[in-house]
Amino acid sequence: MRKSEVLCFAFIFLICVFLFAGVVRFLSPRPSDLFQAQHITSNSLRTLGFALKNAFQASSGIEKCNSLKEIIEHLENGEFIEKGEASFLTTDHWGRPFQLVRMAQGKRIKLLIYSFGDNGVDEGGKGDDLFVELVVVGKNVKMKLTKVVQNGGLEIQEY
Repeated sequence: MRKSEVLCFAFIFLICVFLFAGVVRFLSPRPSDLFQAQHITSNSLRTLGFALKNAFQASSGIEKCNSLKEIIEHLENGEFIEKGEASFLTTDHWGRPFQLVRMAQGKRIKLLIYSFGDNGVDEGGKGDDLFVELVVVGKNVKMKLTKVVQNGGLEIQEY
């Protein structure tokens, strides 16, 4: 084999390797694709959490709401969320309604809004459940929420 034939063969071989690697990479799902439902649900809860935080800090009367439906209506009427946004803030990406746990002790209000997560099992905001939690005392609002990390695990962020 002549040197030019060897070089030509090596060049064609390298092109094939790069093409194969590109196809494999293109067909392999990205981590964000694997956990898309969790990301979308987490983003809905984040939007809901920040809207609630703003409503509490604005003393808008949201503390009188006892159901998620009342909360969403209050947020829409107070322009804390867009009118069309409500449909994305009542159910998770699997089509299950968000759960609301509301506890009040004197001036302290705790709201936990959560999704049953991928497994569909109510774990009370634990396990793979995605949640946003607000603890409100007057205008002081502390918020925690789950964020989906790249490997599909969950981490809790505080605001």
